[in-house]
Amino acid sequence: MKFAKLFTFLGLIALLAMTFTACDEDSTTGNDPMISSVSPNPVDNGATLTINGNYFGAEREEDFVVFTAADGSKIEVKDAASYVSWSDDKIEVTVPDGALSGTVHVNIRDYVSNKVDITIGDVPQAIGAVEATSVDATTISVLFEASPSDGTNGLRYYWTLKQDGTVVSIDGVAQEDMEIPGNGNEFYTVDITGLTEGEEYTFEVYAKFDNTNMTEVKSVTWSPASRYELTVNDSEIEVYESSSSLGSGLDLYYKEDVAGTIFEGPQVLTVGVADDWNLGLKTEGDLLFGSASLLNYNFTGTPNDAEICNLHFAGGDLDAAFNDLPFNDETYTWSKKMFDLEAEFSDAQYDNGVIIIVRVMEPNSTAYNYAKVLLRKVGGEWLQGSSPDRYIDCRVSYQRVAGVPYASPM
Repeated sequence: MKFAKLFTFLGLIALLAMTFTACDEDSTTGNDPMISSVSPNPVDNGATLTINGNYFGAEREEDFVVFTAADGSKIEVKDAASYVSWSDDKIEVTVPDGALSGTVHVNIRDYVSNKVDITIGDVPQAIGAVEATSVDATTISVLFEASPSDGTNGLRYYWTLKQDGTVVSIDGVAQEDMEIPGNGNEFYTVDITGLTEGEEYTFEVYAKFDNTNMTEVKSVTWSPASRYELTVNDSEIEVYESSSSLGSGLDLYYKEDVAGTIFEGPQVLTVGVADDWNLGLKTEGDLLFGSASLLNYNFTGTPNDAEICNLHFAGGDLDAAFNDLPFNDETYTWSKKMFDLEAEFSDAQYDNGVIIIVRVMEPNSTAYNYAKVLLRKVGGEWLQGSSPDRYIDCRVSYQRVAGVPYASPM
C-alpha cells in the first residue's frame, strides 16, 4: 500500500511537470493568439502593416502572418526580412506584392489567430445614387452616377439582382456580378429584362478596381409596370378638348375578355361614362388637366378620381422619370388636383412635356394602383390637331398589381 501511494504521488508530480513544460513550450502562455486591430486599413502593397493583439510570443521564431484573398488564395509571409518587429502584443510586417484584399491572421506554431478583414491597395470612390424606372412589364432601367474613380485602375461596374436577399436567376443564369459596359460618361444606365410585373426586385450596383477592391454597394428596389402608347382600341392616347365629342376623360386601365381575347389598356371617354374617368382635360378658359371631378363637367355619374403626387418630371419620354423612392414613401403627398398646364409648366425644361405621378383605387379594390402619365408637348404646343378636336397626346405606365408603389421611378 505504501509503495502504491508513493507511485501515485510520483505520477502526479511527473504529470504536473509535463504540464508546466508544455505551457513553457507554447508560444504564449497557453492562450490562442488574438488580433485586436490592424492599421493602416486600407494599406498598400509594400507598406508596413501593424497587427495589434495578444499572445504572439516574444520572438517570431518560425511563426508567420498569412494574407488570404477573397478567392481563398493565400500568401504566407515566412521571410524574416519582411518583419520590422515582433513582440507578444504587436507585429509589424511588410505587405507582400500580390497580396489582395481579404483577411489577415497569424500562425503561432499550431495555433491560428482570428481573421481580420483587410483592404489592400487603392479603393475606388463610391458611385452616385441609384435610381430606376419601369420600361415595360418585364424590364426595368437602372440609372447611376459614375464613380469619380472612373477611368482609373481598370475600374469596372457591376450589378446584382436580388429578391428577399437571394440572387435571382433568369433563364437559368444567376444575375450576380453582371458587368456593365463602360462608356466614360457621367451617368450609366442598364436595362434588366426577364422580370415579372408586380414583383419587387432589388438592384445592387457597385464598382471594382483591377485589384478587386470595390466601392460600397448602392441599391434601389423597383417593380416593372406595363407601358401603353395606344388605347384599348389600338388608337393613340389622345385626350380631347372640351368642345370635342371624342372624349375629354382618361381611364388609366380597362380590361375586358371578349370571346377569349383580352383587351386591356387606357381608354378615352366622354362625359356619358364619367364613372370610369380618372383624369381629364378642360379647355374652357385655362388649359386644365387633373383629377376628373375637379373639372366640373356636367357628368352623368361620379368619376373615379385619380390622386396626384406632388412629384413630377420634365421630359417628353416616360424613360425620363427616374427616381430612388417608392411612391408610398412619406416624402410624397397625394391629393385630387388640377394643373394649369400653360401657367405651371411654362419653363423651358417642359418644352417636350411633363410626367405626372398618380394613383387610383379601382372598383372593388382596397389598394391603390400606381401610374405615371406623360403629357406630351409637340412643337411648343400642348394641344395638337385642329379645333374643335384638338387633343393632348399621352403615354401611360401603369402598375397592374395593386399595392405595389413602383409604377415608374423608385
